[in-house]
Amino acid sequence: MKIAFLQETVNQNVGVMYLAALLKAAGHSVELFIEPLEPDFLTAVKQFRPEVVGFSVITGAHHWVIRMARQLKQDLPTVTTVAGGAHPTYFPDMVWEKPIDIIARGEAELSFPELISRLGRGEDFRRTPGLWVKDNQEVYKNEVAPLVEDISALPHPDHELYLKYPFYRQQTEVPFSTTRGCPFRCSFCYNHVKAALYKGKGRYVRTRAVADVIGEMAAARLMYPNMRSVVLYDDIIGLDKKWLAEFCGAYAQSINLPWFTSIRADFVDEEVAAHLARANCFCLSLGVESGDEDLREKVLCKRIPDAVYLQAAAVLHRAGIKVRTSNMLFLPDEDVQKALKTIDLNRAMAVDYAWAYTLQPYPGTDIFAYAVKQ
Repeated sequence: MKIAFLQETVNQNVGVMYLAALLKAAGHSVELFIEPLEPDFLTAVKQFRPEVVGFSVITGAHHWVIRMARQLKQDLPTVTTVAGGAHPTYFPDMVWEKPIDIIARGEAELSFPELISRLGRGEDFRRTPGLWVKDNQEVYKNEVAPLVEDISALPHPDHELYLKYPFYRQQTEVPFSTTRGCPFRCSFCYNHVKAALYKGKGRYVRTRAVADVIGEMAAARLMYPNMRSVVLYDDIIGLDKKWLAEFCGAYAQSINLPWFTSIRADFVDEEVAAHLARANCFCLSLGVESGDEDLREKVLCKRIPDAVYLQAAAVLHRAGIKVRTSNMLFLPDEDVQKALKTIDLNRAMAVDYAWAYTLQPYPGTDIFAYAVKQ
């Protein structure tokens, strides 16, 4: 089978790389097309003549996906369009959009290769776990597939998928992922919704074996000639201190490039900071969100007091690690004085890089329900 993944943006999608690796291992032909990097995007896709087109969709980008699927259907009427990722997972009614044939909900390492296999054999795929399949005016709404318990058993993400473009061969920072899932229930995040979706389907929070992560990084250093640093696209690091210590030791010995990731402030202590510093971690991101403790606890459901943020920043700075924060504005119940507290807390933490975002209360999250109620 010939499968094309289509993107509107230039970010490297680790999930797509995992799917490509699995599909190639099964003997399928897989290609990636990125709109900003193609002189004539649609022509390039059509010349490949894919049998299946896949999109990894976040909310907001779904408008582009629907428009692109509609255009492709005009010239490739037999192509099967599949939308996966966050948006169809949480808003599965996307399947009713006319140019979308199938949506993949949640993690797709089991469901998507199974779909491709059944399509290739001409078998019925309407009951495939993890998929919602539209057949005329009926939609087959299957439960999500079980979680992959041992994510280290998966092949390494296929970095070569992106390296077809010079843009990526020139980049200096390369993304990786070590952990899936988060055990916390922040009101603005979808993790609690996804965890509920997978109830009874396996262990939700999973971390790759250190050797597996280091192996992927070592291979990537041979692929990216300008690789100078590493970013971990993880929701959170430091859940398991023993794993973190092992990872930092192996990373320092085998990779030792400067790296960046996110950590909760209440996970930071002198021991953790020492491990990270020895492993050449140059910066960590802390989710401050709001400088008002009451907002942070009652509205955002992030029960970390100011004192913990101040302590974490001080510990990291003493270890020689820069501090980045992510902050949100326009929260429910926020006024100007409460917003200014966010600035004050960042100043008190002596933050090196302070990032601010406007809250987007997506339907389905706890903060959306709270905002509507208020």
